Amino acid sequence: MFRARRFRTKLLLFMMAPLLAVQIMMLLAVLRLVQQDVTETATESLSIGVAVAEEYLSARRDQLSNASQVLASDFGLKQSVATDDEATILSVLDNHSRRVGAKVAAIVDLDGDILAANAELPGLDTTLLADADNEELIVKTLMVGNTPHQVFVVPLKAPVTIAWVVLGFTVDTELAARIETLTGLEVSIAVLNDRDREGRSTRAFDPLAPLNTVYTHAAGNDEWLSIHTPFAAHSNDVIVVLQQSMQAVLAPYLSARRNLLLFGAALLILAGAAIAWFSQTVSEPLRVLGKAARQMMSGNYSYRVELESGDEFGRLADSFNAMRTAIADRERHISHYATHDALTDLPNRTRILRDLESVIGSGSLKNSCLSALSIHLNKMAEISSALGHSANDELIKLAAERLRQCSGDRGTVAHIGTNEFAVTLPGLDTNQAIDVAETIQSALEQGNTLGQLNIVLNSVIGVASYPYHAKDANELLRFASVARVEADTGRHKLATYELHCAAQFQRRLRIINDIPSAIRDRQIEVWFQPKARLPDANIVSVECLVRWTHPELGPLSPDDFIPAAESTGSIIDLSRYVLTEACRAARAFSDAGYDICVAVNLSTRDLLDDQIESHVKNTLTKFDVPTGKLILEVTESSIMEDVPTSVAVLERLRSTGIRVSMDDFGTGHSSLAQLRQIPMDELKIDKAFVDTLISDPHNEDIVRTVIRIAHGMKLEVVAEGVEDEESARRLAGMGCERIQGYFLSKPLPIDEFTTWLGNYQPSELSERRSDDRAFALAAANEPLSGVERVISGEK
Repeated sequence: MFRARRFRTKLLLFMMAPLLAVQIMMLLAVLRLVQQDVTETATESLSIGVAVAEEYLSARRDQLSNASQVLASDFGLKQSVATDDEATILSVLDNHSRRVGAKVAAIVDLDGDILAANAELPGLDTTLLADADNEELIVKTLMVGNTPHQVFVVPLKAPVTIAWVVLGFTVDTELAARIETLTGLEVSIAVLNDRDREGRSTRAFDPLAPLNTVYTHAAGNDEWLSIHTPFAAHSNDVIVVLQQSMQAVLAPYLSARRNLLLFGAALLILAGAAIAWFSQTVSEPLRVLGKAARQMMSGNYSYRVELESGDEFGRLADSFNAMRTAIADRERHISHYATHDALTDLPNRTRILRDLESVIGSGSLKNSCLSALSIHLNKMAEISSALGHSANDELIKLAAERLRQCSGDRGTVAHIGTNEFAVTLPGLDTNQAIDVAETIQSALEQGNTLGQLNIVLNSVIGVASYPYHAKDANELLRFASVARVEADTGRHKLATYELHCAAQFQRRLRIINDIPSAIRDRQIEVWFQPKARLPDANIVSVECLVRWTHPELGPLSPDDFIPAAESTGSIIDLSRYVLTEACRAARAFSDAGYDICVAVNLSTRDLLDDQIESHVKNTLTKFDVPTGKLILEVTESSIMEDVPTSVAVLERLRSTGIRVSMDDFGTGHSSLAQLRQIPMDELKIDKAFVDTLISDPHNEDIVRTVIRIAHGMKLEVVAEGVEDEESARRLAGMGCERIQGYFLSKPLPIDEFTTWLGNYQPSELSERRSDDRAFALAAANEPLSGVERVISGEK
């Protein structure tokens, strides 16, 4: 399908199409009106022709009627009929018929017998006399032979009717010619057959068409406007057909149409020429501007638009030239900042990679090496929060200047991230690069003056070298970043890339990326480890632990993915998933007749999540689990991240009946005074102290002291990592309320745990005693120290 692409063509079509449409519509309307007018005029002429024909036939009838009556009044004829003088009768009829033009002349007696008739009469239908008894004049059309005749019947009276005079006049083409002369139409006389109304005429017509009505009739290669009327009143056997050829009628119209079409074509040609000239005039400046635009697209900004015009196109050309200059300047800036950082004006990652590829690809390092430093500035987010983004930007610029000073002419500094820089050091090996990195760290730690503040910038740096570590520029920067991340993970300030780092980094990245889908697809399973009450060893609760068998990496330790989930924020989704599975299990335990609580671990991010309370309540409600059946385990470090917020969240949860447990007690950095502020019901002693409880008296003293402190704070104690019966009995003797560890069972999937629970048989681990007695014995044997009394609330 044709599609106009050039503006000139579009403009030409846009202007020609409406003109052509209007011209065609006008021509069609005019031609239709002319044709309609010609047709109406022809129809009207037929109607007038019928009226003229009827008037002529009426006058002719009166004339012939008078002639018939004159013959009937002839005295000689009456006397001849009375004397039955046939010769005289024929003489009179012959003379009179020739005088009036009658083709048939006869005298018929009262019985209907022909007394005399002229020689041309082949026979006469005397039935027409049937209506003559009561009529002075009878006029009918009859067929005499094969020719229609108009017959007049007049009584011959002397003084009574003694016979009838019959005169017949031929209805022929001569009569039709006289009517044609009067009407100017083509006329024919037709005889209708009464039986099937078929007509016999010199011309084709429709015998079934209504009388005195114009109709169209096809004949040969032409159409005819036709109308027919009875030749005589009270008789439809013979009709007069008036016709007019449509070709003749439309001949003037066709000539006018041809002239009008020629005029319209000439007008369109003139208009098209004018429009073509106009479209050329309008499109030429656009063509010039388009050519200039293409030059700009190809990068040629020196091409100037030369357009001598004082109209809008001239002003547009001036604007285009100004735009060309502005774009050239802007592109220079864009080209610069496409490879440079806008804040520091240092090369960015794209530029530094390109420069490294150029250096490595040139072969200039064949007998040398190239090192790269990946530098990350720590705690910039805290600085931005405290001093604002503008201060953060100023510090970045100050750090960039320090890096330029430290690298000097030996290397190139690039700003490749918000708080990340890269330094390339051609010709320096790993040890020399480490010296430069240490110099950079010292310079940053000396302090950077910002207003009236002297801010120390701490950094972590990774070092990688070509060709020892990397094969190309991209690997060099990536391995330097991997070394930096490894240094940060190990809490070091500086690290050199090692070959195993990349695999570990990629594995950790794979784990981080797969955690959301693992939660969604339930690849991460919730396992259960029982907690037994002392001293009767009944199972009173379970801790919900997570296990993940990665489809490609295989079984993963929680230490592999829990820190990754915490660092990325996926820990919130993971905690919600574990909480849901824990409540589902609690419901199942209750339905099976077990009175068991479920314990779920919460992370720092969970405690800072403003939706944690509503989610816990909704999950308990969903599975119809009482709040007292849920234990939330938190660590010292998770609470210490934001003590006020964490304490407030735990207090609100604890107020609903949910129990709170301090997990891994003894491994954190909180003080005992801070511990006293934390709302909790249970304290879990870390397995590091329980593992050597029997073999290490020092640890035994620590555990005993922790139990006494917990009891002083009205807290129950759970010992983790109990591996043998002797440790369990020793803990029971110390007053520990619950134990957890492989002595009871390792963590199990829900199905295996349910089976284990059904087979479990508790056994007495020590002398049964009440909690009050345990507290009393502990107090009697070992008085509380001053610190312990303060913590426990004693004066």
